[in-house]
Amino acid sequence: MSKVRFDEMVQVFTLYCKSKGLADRTLQTYESSLEKLTDYLHRDGTDSEAITPSHLRGFVAEQLEKGLSRSSIAIHMRSVRVFFNFLAREGIVERNPMRNVDIPKVPQTYPRVLSEEQIKRLLKACNRSTWVGTRNYAMLLTFLDTGIRLSELIGLNLEDVNLQNWTIRVRNGKGSKERYVFIGRSLFRALRKWIDARGVS
Repeated sequence: MSKVRFDEMVQVFTLYCKSKGLADRTLQTYESSLEKLTDYLHRDGTDSEAITPSHLRGFVAEQLEKGLSRSSIAIHMRSVRVFFNFLAREGIVERNPMRNVDIPKVPQTYPRVLSEEQIKRLLKACNRSTWVGTRNYAMLLTFLDTGIRLSELIGLNLEDVNLQNWTIRVRNGKGSKERYVFIGRSLFRALRKWIDARGVS
């Protein structure tokens, strides 16, 4: 490896990530992962010139011994992989020690979903004879019909709804990217009724 100290490598990588405009949450994940790795290497007495795949496997083993979940360890090691890929690409290190290190596999899980009966009961609970009930019904149907995230639903404004094009603009999506989602007939009617109830043409 080069003569650059490990903490200096982390600083260079952090500056690079910030210059790329990565999301704060992504930066926090990288920083947390590399902080844990830095602590492990310091305690192990390993300097930046001697990091090998064995050291990184030892880091994984220590996290498992501490009771950290495999999913959390996988997140840390993905961050470490991005870090060393950057160092290798920039010529800061001669060899990428992550090349022969496997990231712990995470058991595949599936999200729990509502049954058709539960969805019907949820929508039926909205009293559509009132303004609040009409609004809640439209919000629930938007959430269910489009599949947008809860944070995206909360961030919607009236001007994001385009009934002429049968679309909704999502402006605060993942990675701060804007996109459009199409709406079905039932949602169209629910949104039309809610907008009429607001007195907005």
